[in-house]
Amino acid sequence: MSRMRVWSVVTLCTWSLALLASAPAQAEQASGTTPTARQSAGKIDGSNGTTCAILDTGALRCWGANGYGQLAQGNTANIGDTAGESTVGVNLGAGRTATAVAVGDFHACAILDTGAVRCWGNSDEGQLGQGDTATIGDNPGETTVAVNLGLGRTATAISAGNSHTCAILDNGALRCWGWNSAGNLGQGNTDHVGDGPGETTVAVDLGVGRTATAVAAGGVNTCAILDNGTLRCWGNGTYGQLGQGNTTTIGDDGGETTVAVDLGVGRTATAVSVGFNYMCVVLDTGTVRCAGRSNLGQMAQGEHGQHRQRRRRDDRRRQPRRRPHRDRDHRGREPRVRRPGQRDAALLGPEHPRPARAGQRRHHRRRGGRDDGRGRPRRRPHRRRGERLRVVGVPALRRRVRPLLGQQHERAARPGQHGALGRRPW
Repeated sequence: MSRMRVWSVVTLCTWSLALLASAPAQAEQASGTTPTARQSAGKIDGSNGTTCAILDTGALRCWGANGYGQLAQGNTANIGDTAGESTVGVNLGAGRTATAVAVGDFHACAILDTGAVRCWGNSDEGQLGQGDTATIGDNPGETTVAVNLGLGRTATAISAGNSHTCAILDNGALRCWGWNSAGNLGQGNTDHVGDGPGETTVAVDLGVGRTATAVAAGGVNTCAILDNGTLRCWGNGTYGQLGQGNTTTIGDDGGETTVAVDLGVGRTATAVSVGFNYMCVVLDTGTVRCAGRSNLGQMAQGEHGQHRQRRRRDDRRRQPRRRPHRDRDHRGREPRVRRPGQRDAALLGPEHPRPARAGQRRHHRRRGGRDDGRGRPRRRPHRRRGERLRVVGVPALRRRVRPLLGQQHERAARPGQHGALGRRPW
């Protein structure tokens, strides 16, 4: 191939790429819309249909579900589900920017550049730390509210669970507020914090002289990494998500606060994440260890036998109990269609046996087939080895009375009878 032909091919490819790159801009100009500059996001968090992201400028934008004002727009209209909608900015105050954001089920909190914490959304359990249960952000004029962390204290990290929130302060202390029915605030009780007058946040006891470097709030439990690399967890432990080898809940009884998680000999934690009924931690070696429920494969161990049985048992519990149809027998079989003039022993009862077939024993005819007329399986009359059963009287009464009488209480037989109740003793 000549040099001139190579340059022609290169020039053609270059012009093609240029035309493709300019096509979107030309389309926007043709439609009359003004192209908007895209900004990158540095941090992001989401939960239960709501997502918030911090842009590289420090601005906070959210989108998704907004039933409780968790988008801080002064209304409950969802954002992003209608054509032309994308994201909305959250008003954090004049000139203020966000450095961290945490989104719960129906609430959200952010750390500002000043270290202050502001929250919004649902507050039925005090998860906004305002000392009441008033929802913020769902009415006109409402945006966010500040959380009292203590005199002169600021926050460096924050995490939100389903209905509770925890923040690490500038002095390394850990403070939490909100829902506490499972002890997920680490207070040794189940009292909610932030829903009553004068209540804002409470400190979590991490041990003498210990401070927190990372915190993760999950559905109903919380974990924190301390300054020495140890991991401590508290809250609901129904599925072993506290890493204790048991299902004991920690933090809901007096004297209980937090428990240390055994990571292995000489191992420390560098990062932790808590989900709903499970948690995972990154060790100093780079390995990941998890604990808790694995009904959906949260432990990444394949099919876990214990949770597989639990799931099957739960599935059986959720399914309605199947009962045989009235027009079916105890085995679920449909009744045979009767011909005109034919009697059905299952409907008429044992007192109206169907005609005997050749070679059929009398007690089979008396029982009326495979059931006793009430949908229950027929039981063969008990007979001893070497005995023959002669049908005299009511079969059900004979089977119940015979064991009570015995050989020593046989009554005198009438002429033509052999033994009590017509039994021939040979």
